[in-house]
Amino acid sequence: MALLKIIKLSNKTWKHNSDVDGDFILTKFYAKQEDNSFILVESYGSKRRKYLINEIEVYNVGGTAETFANFSTLFLRLEALSYPAFYEDGVFIFNPNDYISSDSGNTLVLGTDNNFFVPSSASGSNDWADLTNFDDLTSASLPLSGTEEVAIVQGGETKKVAISEVGGGASLNQETIFASRTALPEDKGKLIKIRGNATYTIDQSTLPTGWNVIVRSFTGATCTFVASAGTIFDAPNGLILNPLKMCSIIKDSDDNKILINGETSLT
Repeated sequence: MALLKIIKLSNKTWKHNSDVDGDFILTKFYAKQEDNSFILVESYGSKRRKYLINEIEVYNVGGTAETFANFSTLFLRLEALSYPAFYEDGVFIFNPNDYISSDSGNTLVLGTDNNFFVPSSASGSNDWADLTNFDDLTSASLPLSGTEEVAIVQGGETKKVAISEVGGGASLNQETIFASRTALPEDKGKLIKIRGNATYTIDQSTLPTGWNVIVRSFTGATCTFVASAGTIFDAPNGLILNPLKMCSIIKDSDDNKILINGETSLT
């Protein structure tokens, strides 16, 4: 009696073993029943040997021999195992159990269009599982607190991280003011946001060498820069920052002058 072993090695690779032909692997072929026999047909039409139903054994990956009483049962089992003989040109018979985790959170659902999908969380909690369409998300409230989380790809995996950690963990060095105040040494390196009519008084004697800030005004807010006694401004464009403008302020280390450059004006 002839014997054909059909052995699944992986999701795409199958080995055949015949007591006549030994081991052989085919990458593109078809299987058919003809004259009460099982036949392998290579893609160019060449037929291999015929085998009766009781001469065939099927092995799943790492499994033991499975035998069959009829060809219908045999072919249904081969299809369930994604046997390559069931490929159509360019089409793969997809067995979701080979690719989708058995974790309960990875439920695979067949849609009405006969395509599979993983449904988002039904709780509507806007957690990571719900972020399926960027265009459907609402805009975040500004300014950000730094505790918000964003998605990143690290080591080929999608992970979450607080936005304050992006860029090495440096926090956004900025401050919003709504009323007049004096420049402080700890303002160095800040973005000062003006959201109300204000004066920003500068005393160069209290500020360290290299002190600098960026000042930005918002809708309806004007900032006027005022020099304390003994402080000299070098401000060629003026000392008034009108709404929706921006400028830089730097303490010159050579002569301690305060340099103001940018979109300031005289009025």
